[in-house]
Amino acid sequence: MYKYSKIIALASCVIWTIFMFAAFKGFHFWYIGFVFFSWITLASLNYRHKTTLWFLKNRFKDFAIFYLVLFTIGIFGDLIIGQTIANLWGYPYYRSLFDWARLYLITYPFGGILVLELILFLSYIFKTKFTFLERKNTELPEKILDSLDHFVDLFYILIIVVIPVLFLFEVKLPFQSLVVYSFLAWTIAATIELVYHVRHGLHWIAILVTTVLLSILLHEIPNTAVFEWRYYSAPALNTLIFDVPLWTFLGWYLMTLLMMRLWTRFAWTKRD
Repeated sequence: MYKYSKIIALASCVIWTIFMFAAFKGFHFWYIGFVFFSWITLASLNYRHKTTLWFLKNRFKDFAIFYLVLFTIGIFGDLIIGQTIANLWGYPYYRSLFDWARLYLITYPFGGILVLELILFLSYIFKTKFTFLERKNTELPEKILDSLDHFVDLFYILIIVVIPVLFLFEVKLPFQSLVVYSFLAWTIAATIELVYHVRHGLHWIAILVTTVLLSILLHEIPNTAVFEWRYYSAPALNTLIFDVPLWTFLGWYLMTLLMMRLWTRFAWTKRD
């Protein structure tokens, strides 16, 4: 596979570029092709580093588990929380079951994997190898680090489970603000936790921020030509930058943190 990785990457790059420019020409359903072939491009270039395409070929069971986790999070995060509860975005051209099926079976799982591949690709370019450490030299006591680790995982689970339950039972709460600020708090906690578990923590924050900026450029800007998905007002940061709300930058940063955490939990330690 590695022998042909550059050829596969080049061919896929041409295809995802075509899909991206199709958006500027008014094709409303451009994103699935862009996401899938962008993933093939970066995963092929990253293949020798044993990332997701390597897992698909050599550790299919582990890849399948990783995929199912992303599929589940996509349903909860997008359909239940993002659209139904918080009303932060919608898909104005999605009408059929096929539209929704491809969104949650392909676009969301591989969109998340694409973000992960971009993070790892940038890390290899800048020679900042990802090394997750159970314990890094730090002044923080071991119990505090352990508590932070458990808190970050439990907090995310509580957000995607408890908030829908409260909404289902029609508890009177400002759900949009609750969702946004809960995820903001999780993002802060996850950032602190990441810094204390990787070498060159600040370098990794810079890589994640770079990933966010590139993702906004490649994913969000073409969408403004056709609005396959459309964002609504959030409790704050609704200022538009190139027709993209400022709060979406935080949303993309949350996604980068989440993908790194899921990669560490479900795949990274199983590469050998």
